[in-house]
Amino acid sequence: MDSRRVAELHNPHQKSGGTGYLIRDNIILTAHHNIAPLGQPGILGTRYHIRFIGDYLQGRIDWIEEACCLCWDAPDPKYDLALLKLSDKPKFLSSQEPVICFGKILNNTLSAEGFGFPLAQEIKNRQNPEPLEGRLSRIAGIKEGQLRLQVTSPIPDSPNQWQGISGTALFVDDFLVGVVVETNKSFGEKLLWATPISSVATDKEFCELVLGESNKSLFLEEIETNVINQPSRSSTALSKGESELRQNLLKLVKNQWVKPKLADELEIIQLCLEEIPEAISQEASNYLSQESSKELQKTKVIDLFDENNCLLILGEAGSGKSITLMELTNTLITRASDEPEEKIPVIFYLSSWSNGKDIRDWLIERLDMDYKVPEEDGKLLVDDNKLVILLDGLDLVPSQDRDRCIDFLNNFTDIKRQIVVCSRCQQDQKYSNNSLLNFDKAVKLKPLTEEKIESYLKKLNKDNRLDGLKEIISQDNTIKGLVKLPLWLSIIVKVYNKDIFNRLLQEDNISIKLWKKKLFEQYISYIYSIKNSHIKYLDKASKYSILKKVNNTDERLKMLQRKTLTNLTWLAQKMQSEKYKDSIFFIENMQPNWLDSRTQKQDYYFGVLLISGLFSSLIGFVHIPLQPVDNWKYTLCTGLLGGFCVPLFYVWDYLFRRNQGKEINPANKLVWSWGAIIKNLRQNWSVCFLIGLVVALPSAWLEVHGIIDLYKSGIEKNIIRHLDSINLIALVLIYTLLVAAIIWLVYGFTANLAIGELSSQIDPNQGIWNSLRNTQLVGLIAGIIIGLIFFLVGLFVQKHPMVSAIKYGIGYGLIAGWFLAICSSSGKTCIKHFALRLILYKNKLIPWNYAQFLDYASQIVLLQKSGGGYQFFHQEFQEYLTERSKKSAIKDSDS
Repeated sequence: MDSRRVAELHNPHQKSGGTGYLIRDNIILTAHHNIAPLGQPGILGTRYHIRFIGDYLQGRIDWIEEACCLCWDAPDPKYDLALLKLSDKPKFLSSQEPVICFGKILNNTLSAEGFGFPLAQEIKNRQNPEPLEGRLSRIAGIKEGQLRLQVTSPIPDSPNQWQGISGTALFVDDFLVGVVVETNKSFGEKLLWATPISSVATDKEFCELVLGESNKSLFLEEIETNVINQPSRSSTALSKGESELRQNLLKLVKNQWVKPKLADELEIIQLCLEEIPEAISQEASNYLSQESSKELQKTKVIDLFDENNCLLILGEAGSGKSITLMELTNTLITRASDEPEEKIPVIFYLSSWSNGKDIRDWLIERLDMDYKVPEEDGKLLVDDNKLVILLDGLDLVPSQDRDRCIDFLNNFTDIKRQIVVCSRCQQDQKYSNNSLLNFDKAVKLKPLTEEKIESYLKKLNKDNRLDGLKEIISQDNTIKGLVKLPLWLSIIVKVYNKDIFNRLLQEDNISIKLWKKKLFEQYISYIYSIKNSHIKYLDKASKYSILKKVNNTDERLKMLQRKTLTNLTWLAQKMQSEKYKDSIFFIENMQPNWLDSRTQKQDYYFGVLLISGLFSSLIGFVHIPLQPVDNWKYTLCTGLLGGFCVPLFYVWDYLFRRNQGKEINPANKLVWSWGAIIKNLRQNWSVCFLIGLVVALPSAWLEVHGIIDLYKSGIEKNIIRHLDSINLIALVLIYTLLVAAIIWLVYGFTANLAIGELSSQIDPNQGIWNSLRNTQLVGLIAGIIIGLIFFLVGLFVQKHPMVSAIKYGIGYGLIAGWFLAICSSSGKTCIKHFALRLILYKNKLIPWNYAQFLDYASQIVLLQKSGGGYQFFHQEFQEYLTERSKKSAIKDSDS
């Protein structure tokens, strides 16, 4: 398509305009209703104003008044086409312009493009051209004799803003196949309708004007596939790094997010959908006729996604929203794996969104935290619109923040993004127009029908275990309502026991809440009735728990069940609190504010100081193999100074940075930049000076009194060249400045230096393991820098022999590298996390090997593993455990 040939038309008689395309050096193709009201014939010879994009490119912006006239009008009004003839050939055309080629699409859906002048692009009484892209289908409009264009490029906010796009020529590759003629039909589906050029291919007058020859028809190239749909080296070839990022992310989403949730027999039930137009913005919703709504009940969610870029999926708790979302994700992963141009589907949980955060920034942050995608790669994926964004849990956003979250989501759809949002809704929920998602379609998962329930029970009743369940369902309205929801149908089938259910039915006025509580209790009993699934964990856990004191397997299982419920109840309580705004639990995201009592918090802070001091004091032992004289003195002095100074960094952080976000902040990648260096130097000069003074005071005193030999004699002999010229105060000042300067510079340049890459496997607590690797890297870099400095000091100031100077540099490089690694942001993260885990374990709130326990809970389907995190197998189970913890707390307070 040659964009120069795109024309903006103005009809001075109707005071309206539209778009046209120069298909010959003096012939413009446009829509009939641009030059005369629809249904009324145009008057041949009537003149119109025009201006081309080609004229704009040459600096001409004014209208060419009455530059063209009507020379042909479609004999059949339904085609809505017209031809205009120019008085003069446009100046931007050269003498040898390529001939326009025409095409006819067959049964395929093809990518098409064009340029038009919509009213939405009006700026100071001038409408800018707007690219138009979409998927063109012949079959969808075959009854009307039209082509349907599913728009994929940005669209206006309302139907009237499309005005002016009529007459846009649509091209598939280099072939003109149709002209846009209708704009406001099915606006909610983002559809435009076009007249195929094949409809006038045999019209004699049309062909004579276009071809310049009589008795000749248009030659139409039959198009089945187009280059736009096929990967080309120039446009779709990915670099090795991009391809690896893409494949790893697809593999990660599939293996660690989708597969665990689709491993359920409920997949054999085909869930039904109904449209809820009142759940989204009125001007964007697609109102269907009653007949269309019936068809929607049989429509798969992937079909709805293909027709609507932005889709809202609603459902009651337990209605199958998560399974529906995972099935959609699974299909999109298969597509993206086969086609490099397809977007990557990625799942995010809106419960982690914090009020006031832009959706773009939040997505980049979650890509880093949940998928370990480095920030720069995350920005590329989001900004270049390479993701299908699948958002679950809009209902879990706090109610006071939800309207603002919806506003951010609506603003985020300003370009052609593909977004699916899942949210829980109540059965008779009323929707307010004040704050609704501006999405294309909203659908709701319908309760299971009696036929589907009966078919499901029949398939699973191969051993006659479910005999009698159908009768019980018919006797109790509460059970009858519960089995219509896939979650409860699955649980009831698993835990069904005729005697237990008959006993429950005999209780008077048993509410739905009590039924759910009893069913969850039976579900837990059912899980622990399967002994083989627990034996492996029993053997591992017995190595470091009280379970090893019990020999009887049944007793061990009972004890394990109690401990598991206690640990999961505590976890559910913390995740339900305002302190943890996420439906997924990551071990590395635990914070000290999870500690309840003042004593626990005091133990934690004391433990951080003790652990950091102990670790830093141990490095003094490096002097024993490397120091030739008085190595025990240097070991003792270094250990004492390190054990006292390093915790000062932690105290400094607590006093001056405790309100700057999370206290424990693991990072997959800590970016090294000049901005970070300057910020680090500015923030830490005072604590570095303080540590320099703390190190200098005892060191200078010990050296002046002849207990140890450091640098005094070397400075006096080799630099100042006056013996005994440095007194205690001067030595303290020299050592303070030297130590502070070295620590300040090296710490400023290395504390936030680390490397992290996306892996196709995310392990539990990976953020802490990455932080530990980053700590080692910081220590290595700092150790090399300071080791080199002290090697030069030993060689030129102390005048040591080469071998002694090398030992000298290695020794102090190891000490400084160890100290600075522990004091780096990654080192602090590791030590604080370890101290927190220690306190939680000491108070019997978590097992020692927490990841192993959470994996075990996932294997017995009390939790589900999601990437490197965990979530309860259903939100209602988490709420049940939270309620259980509240009742336990009430009992404890009463006792």
